[in-house]
Amino acid sequence: MHKLLLACAALVLAPLVGGLAVGLDRKIASRLLSVAAPPVLQPFFEAFKLAAKSPATGEPGQVFTAWLRATCSALAVFLLFLGSDLLLACFVFAAGATFSAMAGVSSSSVWDRVRAREALAAQLSWGPLLILVVASMAVVAGNFKAASVFALDRPLLYRLPLAFPVLVGVLAVNLGKPPFDSRPDDSAGFSGHARVLFHVAGWYDTVFLFGLCALFWAVSPWGMAGVVAGVFLFLAVLGVSGARLTWKASLGHVLGWGVTLSVLNLLWLYAA
Repeated sequence: MHKLLLACAALVLAPLVGGLAVGLDRKIASRLLSVAAPPVLQPFFEAFKLAAKSPATGEPGQVFTAWLRATCSALAVFLLFLGSDLLLACFVFAAGATFSAMAGVSSSSVWDRVRAREALAAQLSWGPLLILVVASMAVVAGNFKAASVFALDRPLLYRLPLAFPVLVGVLAVNLGKPPFDSRPDDSAGFSGHARVLFHVAGWYDTVFLFGLCALFWAVSPWGMAGVVAGVFLFLAVLGVSGARLTWKASLGHVLGWGVTLSVLNLLWLYAA
């Protein structure tokens, strides 16, 4: 019962935590660039402003796609905090990203369709890597259940030192951090209520991926918090310190290095 309560609490609080994370990331980036920093609550102000606009859209079915996107992202968070199957949660998460790209492809705007194709290319890079990372976690934990990770007597990071940076790379792609050119939601030129749904979905995605990172030190709540804080600060600095690559170059770098590191870690696990 406590797992269900935790999952329900995460479902409600994840948008708040994700929105605050986006606001804090912007503030840190502004400080590093020595420019005026927006309020930490700025993402929520933007969402409320968009929600106040007319919900009308000229693209049939795009609002429905936006709802599917947000639903998949929320369901992925729910499954993760329920301690359920990580592989299933990752497939649901990937489905949400696919709906995001589909919304852009269905647009009459040429720019939206181009960004949607780039988002699909990005998904082709991080999707297999996410599965490889989860498979590595299952090899150590004995199954794909997130709850099994908490039963380990040693942190996953000790056994998966090469898989962890791969997961951080997946997170960087989804957040649109340099050197990666775009994030999935950039492909959808929505306004009004539909755009709010994409904002909320992005906040759920942030919590989901940081939650996966936290599992690498699941033996201690303080350790989990430390991992999340460390990755967050690293990505915040990365966001202002690197040049961006085209989506083609990003695809090659992410997929090439990610597969190499993941496979090496799996080989090390079986050889140990």
